[in-house]
Amino acid sequence: MSDVLVLGGGIVGLLSALELTKRDLSVTVIDGGPPPASWAGGGILSPLFAWRHSSFLNRLTHDGVSRYQTLVLMLEESGFLDRKAVLHLGGMWVQVAGAELTRAQRWAE
Repeated sequence: MSDVLVLGGGIVGLLSALELTKRDLSVTVIDGGPPPASWAGGGILSPLFAWRHSSFLNRLTHDGVSRYQTLVLMLEESGFLDRKAVLHLGGMWVQVAGAELTRAQRWAE
């Protein structure tokens, strides 16, 4: 029998479970199953249309991907998940046209 039951295997649930194990508590995580809870939301760490946002917001999210990678690797090393299930670094696609395409290209340069 576990000391603590964590409902939800998303990034918050798993990090909570990890912290509890560091405090010498036994933890059981119950999750609804694939896809992992944080597969979509946890991996979106920057504005989808970055050129629509201020430079302040873009700077705030600049290191989000590396921080998320660190958390995922820490959870994997602790046996809580397989990083292949939640860490997707293939980039993202957006479709724009006209003036917004020009604005997006200018931002990307």
